[in-house]
Amino acid sequence: MTPPQNTGVGSEGALAPVLSAVMPAYNEGEGIRDVLRAWLRQIDALGVPYELRVYDDGSCDGTADVVAALARDEPGLVLVWQTNRGHGPTVLRGYREARGEWIFQTDSDDEMGPESLAAVWAAREQADIVLGYRDDRQSPAGRRLISAVA
Repeated sequence: MTPPQNTGVGSEGALAPVLSAVMPAYNEGEGIRDVLRAWLRQIDALGVPYELRVYDDGSCDGTADVVAALARDEPGLVLVWQTNRGHGPTVLRGYREARGEWIFQTDSDDEMGPESLAAVWAAREQADIVLGYRDDRQSPAGRRLISAVA
């Protein structure tokens, strides 16, 4: 079987991306390479022009260096570095700057892997918005309560 061709368009790509994936990151240097490779494989398999925009929110552990090194060989991977602003403002910036017709957001901590992307992508044609969530989250009770109320 031939692996799918990389259809990433990067920040200077000639094609406008169909899919923009927004991924905020903060001090994920140890594991982000494997996380990004897994997401890039799944996004590539969709066969559409894309950009995976990683927003490094002021990491001090080398996260940006890891992403930048990987981006040299991955045309669809875009690194955006900023001083620390927090998760919410970082995600909102990603939404504003995303160039794709469709925007997907996931976090960089590997809490939710890329396995469900194909199902989310397929559902997009039947809805204006598709939201996914984890029902097996291993968070402390206080965090689960806050998430349930929010």
